[in-house]
Amino acid sequence: MYAHAPGVCLLIKESNYCAASKREVINEQTVTREVKNELTATRKVSNELTVTR
Repeated sequence: MYAHAPGVCLLIKESNYCAASKREVINEQTVTREVKNELTATRKVSNELTVTR
C-alpha cells in the first residue's frame, strides 16, 4: 500500500488502482524532468544568441 494519496488506497482495496496512480505520479515526474531539460536547452540557445550578438 502506498501513501501517495492519503486514504485512497485504504478506501479502494484494488491494488491495481494504487499501482496505476503511482505510475501516473512517476510519469508526471518524468514529464517535469523533460520540461526542465527543454528549459535548459532554451537557455543554451539564448546563450548562443548572446554570443552571436
